[in-house]
Amino acid sequence: MNTKRAIVPLAILTLTATLAHAQSNKTIMVQHDEGTTKAPVQPKRVIVLDEESLELALALGFDIIGLGSGRLAPTDVSGTRINFEALKQGFLARRDLTGVTYTGNWTAPNLETILALKPELILRSTWNGNTGYDKLSAIAPTLSFNQNKPDFWKTSLRETAKVFGQQDKAEQIIQNVALEHQKNKDKLQQAGIFKKYPKAVVLSPFPSGEVYLYTGDRVANIAWELGFKDGYPRGTKVDPGGWQVISQEALLQITPDTLVINVPWGDGNAFSKSSVGQRLKDRTITYQMEPFSPWTGPLVDQKVSRDLTSSILKQF
Repeated sequence: MNTKRAIVPLAILTLTATLAHAQSNKTIMVQHDEGTTKAPVQPKRVIVLDEESLELALALGFDIIGLGSGRLAPTDVSGTRINFEALKQGFLARRDLTGVTYTGNWTAPNLETILALKPELILRSTWNGNTGYDKLSAIAPTLSFNQNKPDFWKTSLRETAKVFGQQDKAEQIIQNVALEHQKNKDKLQQAGIFKKYPKAVVLSPFPSGEVYLYTGDRVANIAWELGFKDGYPRGTKVDPGGWQVISQEALLQITPDTLVINVPWGDGNAFSKSSVGQRLKDRTITYQMEPFSPWTGPLVDQKVSRDLTSSILKQF
């Protein structure tokens, strides 16, 4: 046996293992909406507790072992597994998630399941202050980002990118989204859309009959990026949460120069047949988010920007 040849590969393997161990022990301080957390660099066992956090994984390209959700129904899961039919649909189909463990609803994750997965890092988004951060952070370093804050996804993308050494990629992603918006805005401008409809409102009719006015990161943010001004009825007091119920009387005050973007929730299409819906129909387009989609994020914003622009140009 040639011992010199055997020693060299062994030395390489030993060095590789040493470097990998050193890398796994490295940490970085990350700021988020619950404070500052010491997070491991390049963690391999990552849990995301909602679709917004899943989008960070998809955008930056890191793997996950656990997934929570705010959109999966009880019929979409079996114990700790997401049913195959759900995984084939919409946003969840962007990556093969068949081996990923379901960790429960995003506002009440299953702590026992999470603990058993032995995560190195947990990512979550919050809406109006999800509780339980202390319990999650006792299991593993947890980064938590508030959807109500301006530039929510840009902040969460940039901070998460630090953990994976992907800062340059994050900035390129942000730039690509801005370029997509500008390209689509130019298309609408060239088609003369803003001459007819300089303003827009985003409405979401519910099966209950209530109609919500979206003003934040629920398609409305894309309308503003595309160049529309807000067409809120006179006297509207915008809720900082980004959505609020709008009355039938207020709907009738939407001016003729306002494009109506209808984003029905579930079986909310009955609105188009209502008396108010009929009065607005000639300047209404209907847009449906893909199944299991976050409301906002780098991938979603680009898709909504393209789809919304295409729908407007086809209809008007």
